[in-house]
Amino acid sequence: KQWYQRRVRGVPGLTKWRVLHSSGTWYDRFEDVEEKHLKAINSTMFPDGAEEHNMQYCMRVYPHLQNTGGFFICVIERKPTGVKEEKQENEKEDVVAEKEEENGDEVKNEGEEVKEDGEEKEEGKKDTIHTNTNLLVDSLKFKKYSGFREDPYLFLDKDADAFTPIKEWYSVKEDFPFDNIFARSSENTKQRVLSVACRRIRDIIQNNEKRIKIINCGLKLFSYCKPSFSSCPYRIVQAGIHYSAQFLGSRLYTVCRADMERALSAAGVPKHTLTTPGLAEQLTGIPTMIIVFHLPAEGLRPEFWICIFSTENNIKSYVTEDEKNHFRLLLGMEPLITVREKRKLDAMEKYREKKRLEKEGIGEGGAVKEGEEEKDGAEAGVDQGGLEGAEGDNQGLEGLEEDINQGLEVKDQVKEEGVERTNGD
Repeated sequence: KQWYQRRVRGVPGLTKWRVLHSSGTWYDRFEDVEEKHLKAINSTMFPDGAEEHNMQYCMRVYPHLQNTGGFFICVIERKPTGVKEEKQENEKEDVVAEKEEENGDEVKNEGEEVKEDGEEKEEGKKDTIHTNTNLLVDSLKFKKYSGFREDPYLFLDKDADAFTPIKEWYSVKEDFPFDNIFARSSENTKQRVLSVACRRIRDIIQNNEKRIKIINCGLKLFSYCKPSFSSCPYRIVQAGIHYSAQFLGSRLYTVCRADMERALSAAGVPKHTLTTPGLAEQLTGIPTMIIVFHLPAEGLRPEFWICIFSTENNIKSYVTEDEKNHFRLLLGMEPLITVREKRKLDAMEKYREKKRLEKEGIGEGGAVKEGEEEKDGAEAGVDQGGLEGAEGDNQGLEGLEEDINQGLEVKDQVKEEGVERTNGD
């Protein structure tokens, strides 16, 4: 089968395409490009010789094909440019010529041997892609890392102690990839998260553990939990439920749409209210632990699984608020207000109240300040009254002084007018 007929969905690479300029002009050939657009478009942007480079064997993964990101996958083989190799050949010829002048024909044979060695090296370069990659990795000089080191990636054996309770509680099938499960510690008490990696990633990690620093990898499947939370020491993680659900022999229940909607509600749901035939009886007597609900696909809606926290009498979805709203939207339900959104709404309400008080001229703590002023006035009423009386007396004296001054000014004006009349007569 071709790669696009297998599990990964994609389309073959293109061998013909057009080039678009920022002005909105399309060009089919480089010869048709206008002179003013030559600075932005060059000949390497056109598909000349695309079939010779086997572009049809590339893989283009679109996001809508399988709910992933967009990818362009191809295998690139590096070919010698000829500049460095030609320079090395010229240097060898110069060395051979100098030795021939000094030592004669004997060195000439050595020069032929040098050329033969060079030809053997050139033939050695024509190797498979994987061999070239390994040679490239071996030739790299890795810097000695002396800082903080990440915990190692330790792949577990099929009979490891961590798998015993998982096999017992979830009845994991035999085809489960136990060899690809790893933890970040060799001690059983510290193996808190069990993740899975594909076989090729496992080989890369095991063969380059001391040469490559790996920060994070793998898909989380199981996480350690306290006995008070779950009877099984390891619970299923929602991040990897779409992968681990296919290997579960128990604790996996197919439910109807109505029960899935109830499980995604804000509060817990009593087990006896579930309407899926036989589901309430199956959940009766199950100890406190994480189980899985599966809703089959219907129309355009895909199938999905969610982790359910099951107690003695109730069930409740054990997912994050964002994941719960995502599943509710898939079912056509209204999303719930998350804690983060609620905090934003409370902050906005406080901000509006603060602005309203400032607009009314009260300000923060305005009522408290008014009460304190009334209290101070009541305690010092006599003093305030005396001060007000003194202020009134001062104001009366100031008024009397102003009247006397005005009378003197009028008297002076009359005198001046009398003198002027006498002089006129």
